[in-house]
Amino acid sequence: MTTNEEISYRIKALREEKGLEQSDIAELMGYKSQSTISKWEGAKNLPNGRKLVQLAQILGTSTDYILYGVDKPAVSDIQSIYDELNDMNKKKVVDLALALRDKQNRKPIQMTTVFITGFVSAGNGVMQDDYVDAEITIPSNEVPDEFDSVVKVIGESMAPKIKDGDLLFIKHTPQVENNDIAIFQVNGENYVKRFKSNGTPYLKSLNPDYDNVYLSENDDIRTIGEVVDIYRER
Repeated sequence: MTTNEEISYRIKALREEKGLEQSDIAELMGYKSQSTISKWEGAKNLPNGRKLVQLAQILGTSTDYILYGVDKPAVSDIQSIYDELNDMNKKKVVDLALALRDKQNRKPIQMTTVFITGFVSAGNGVMQDDYVDAEITIPSNEVPDEFDSVVKVIGESMAPKIKDGDLLFIKHTPQVENNDIAIFQVNGENYVKRFKSNGTPYLKSLNPDYDNVYLSENDDIRTIGEVVDIYRER
C-alpha cells in the first residue's frame, strides 16, 4: 500500500529532476506562496483532483506514477478531464474512443489473387479472340468457395446488377435453368445475359436501353457457365 510519505518523496524527486524550486511549482499552479507545495513534499497534505492532474502535467508524468509509483496509462487523468466536459463533448469523447478501439482491434484484410481468363459482353458481344490472362488481388471474403474461371465485363446491358468492369466468377456447365444469369457464346461472341426459356429461348438484357439477344436454330450457341458471384471494386 502506498503511503503519503512515498507520494511526497516522488513529488519532490520529480521536481528536483526538472530543476524546479517549490516556488516555481507554486507559481505554475497559481498559488501565491510555496507553502502548499512544501506541505505536499512534507506529507502533511497531498494534491487531489484537478490539482493532482495539473501537478502531473507540470512534472511530466502521470497521476498514476505520483500516487502508485508505476508507469501506467493515466486513467485518472483522463477521467478527471472527462468529468469536466459537458454532455455533448462527453459523447464525442466516447464516440472517438470506440472508433479508435475498433480500428485497433480490426483484423487485417486477407487478400487472394485470382486470374482473369477473358472478357464477356454486357452489350453487343465480344469476340472469343479478345482473350486475356491477367491477375488481380481482391479481398478473400469476396471470392466464392466454388468457381472455375473469372471473366471481366465490358458494357452496361446488365446494369445495375452487373456493370462495366465487374468481375464474374463462373461455374462451368453445359446448360442452365430459366432465369439464370450465365455466360453464353453465340456465333463466336461472348455474352453475359439472363437466360429465358419461356417460348422461344432468348438472352435477356437487364438494362432496358439494350436489346435482348434472340436465338434461332441457325445460331451456333454454347453455354459456358453460370455466374455464381460478382466482384465490383469499391
